[in-house]
Amino acid sequence: MTLEALALTFLLNALWQVPVVVLAASLGERLLRRGPARLRHALWLAALASCVLLPAASLIPEAAPPTPPAPEIRFETPAAAVDPQPSSALQAPELPPVLPGVIALLYGLFVAASAFRLGRSWWKAQLLARTASRAALSDEAAAIALRCREAFGLEEIELRVSDSVPGPVTVGAVRPVVLLPPAFLAESTADELTSALGHEMAHVRRRDYAFHLAGEALLVPISFHPAVRRLRRRLAETREMACDEATVERLIGARAYARSLLSVAASVAGLPRPALTLGVHDADTLEERMKRLTDPRSRLGRRLALASLSLALLVLAGSGLAASCLAVDAPSSADGSAWSPFLGVWRSPGNDLEIRMSQGRPEAILTLYGSRPADTVDIPAYDLSVDGETLTFHIRTAIRYREGGRKEILEHTVELDLAGKNEARLNWLGSEHSADSSQIPPPPPSQIARRVRRL
Repeated sequence: MTLEALALTFLLNALWQVPVVVLAASLGERLLRRGPARLRHALWLAALASCVLLPAASLIPEAAPPTPPAPEIRFETPAAAVDPQPSSALQAPELPPVLPGVIALLYGLFVAASAFRLGRSWWKAQLLARTASRAALSDEAAAIALRCREAFGLEEIELRVSDSVPGPVTVGAVRPVVLLPPAFLAESTADELTSALGHEMAHVRRRDYAFHLAGEALLVPISFHPAVRRLRRRLAETREMACDEATVERLIGARAYARSLLSVAASVAGLPRPALTLGVHDADTLEERMKRLTDPRSRLGRRLALASLSLALLVLAGSGLAASCLAVDAPSSADGSAWSPFLGVWRSPGNDLEIRMSQGRPEAILTLYGSRPADTVDIPAYDLSVDGETLTFHIRTAIRYREGGRKEILEHTVELDLAGKNEARLNWLGSEHSADSSQIPPPPPSQIARRVRRL
């Protein structure tokens, strides 16, 4: 499969498989609406992987089914030929020769530009962390930071201050760093500092930055799709809610945390946020987060929540399996492919060879004509390959010996060598068999084949 065909196949499947996965994840999330946010986030991470892997799986070539032996014949050149009927097989739609290349080029440029933007954002985030200065903590702030680290079982986490961040953020996949605005340490209350640092420590404990960076890299090939916007939004929302729940569970009461969250959000409202950082003010779902934190309704128990997650993942997996079974191949662009010079019906004395593209793959049928219509047989070819101006394929026939009435299944190698625009030579390269050569009819000699119809 050419690069153009690979790009088209990936794009065609991504166009419909991505929204199917996002819809399945949305339905699965409804089963978890009363469950922990960390489980909903895990569901959306699985959806992210499915959105990328499903279109990619369509690029894996399918194993060709075994070709059954052709009907039993004597391998001899027929004495007369019968004109065949035109083929009624459905042909794959063909695209203008230049279109696949243009689409592949534009898609390649889009992917390269998206990867460049992601790399630039990552570099800016790393530069932001490196240029930040070490935070000078008061005794009270140091005690709060220590309490937050111990609550999440973390080793030393460096706190730095930077004028480039509007609020607390986390940067770094391997060695995370928490960045704070210079005035935040001096102006925030104990609850606000506990809430902000606890939220960022939760990001570090969950390795959210590493998962976020890996997810953004995986989404580059499908970032053109509108459904990816919902996927990103739900990932961000469930990630922030999971950190909210972890902070409330380990450090501070729900109402005090909600008040602190509102205060921090008000202080950063309208300020630009650095790309590829994780902060307490992310996701733009402050109202929903506060409502969920203060919601008095009971939540799902651990076992019931895990059972709901299993059911939601089963829904997602079933949708993915169905989508993979219905994957489509890119329409062929026969005129621009390596198979183009061979496509058509080639006629030589006693046989016709039809070569066509079906769902982006080459197929060939060798028709042998006898003196009577009943003696005509169609033999499917397999293992087609092109090397320059030579097409090679294989067929199987059942040959009956001249002596003893025995028969043997033979595999024949045949070549079609182009000798002009519509002229070629059909060469039979013989086959291996266990009988004496005198008992097996010899293969036909090389024959001149002329193309009588293009496909």
